[in-house]
Amino acid sequence: MNKCAWVLALATSLVIPTQVRAESKECAEPKAGRYVVMERGVIGTEPTARLIQERWMPNGRIEGIVFERTGQDSRREGYRGTYQVQSNCQALVQRQLSSTTESTITVLNPNGEPVFGLATQPQTVISSRWFPQGPETCQASELDGVVLSRQRGLSWDGSRWRPNAVVQREVWSNGPVRGEAISSYNGRQEQASYTGEIKTQENCWARLIETDSKGVDYNYNAVLLSGGRGYIYLQKDKNDLTLGLLERVSP
Repeated sequence: MNKCAWVLALATSLVIPTQVRAESKECAEPKAGRYVVMERGVIGTEPTARLIQERWMPNGRIEGIVFERTGQDSRREGYRGTYQVQSNCQALVQRQLSSTTESTITVLNPNGEPVFGLATQPQTVISSRWFPQGPETCQASELDGVVLSRQRGLSWDGSRWRPNAVVQREVWSNGPVRGEAISSYNGRQEQASYTGEIKTQENCWARLIETDSKGVDYNYNAVLLSGGRGYIYLQKDKNDLTLGLLERVSP
């Protein structure tokens, strides 16, 4: 073999297979399993948030339940859909909802699990975050200990939606909770203590009711994250639209 041919063969063996191996290693097939999804953004001019729990089947099918807030309206429904592998470590997720077919492009981690996504429909700006959900059932006692959160939402003032932000520290004990919330409602600072209780339902869904020190009640649909990692809630009260991730940090 002459020198030029030898150099070409060496370059081919070193460069091309390395690219192929890197692509194969980094882009796993989408992973079947249970997931919890939180979505927020705008559809048209309406603020929108969704709390979803779905199962990705090995055959590419999806079955799930969604609780959605669109402005002051809310709905809960079961749905079916599909996921399909795309290039560049992505998957296309399509959900057949009662009002529309929702399409989302999601990026996958090296294990093939969806992590973040964006809706692809016209006049829609919705971002998504996925959380892997174990096969086990969830108990309220799994939240026992300290739970922290940082969240943003919207409050209706009678004419338009205004921004709010809240940080919370909670202490859980087998269902009941007590906590402290520091809030900003359109720039107006508030601080209040609160108590509440969570009632678990099938497949890690739950209902949470809280009352603060001013006597104001707050109502949420929630999903507990398996393994005691915390929970995600979406507010039911029509004049407040808050989707929050609350993370358990200690027993």
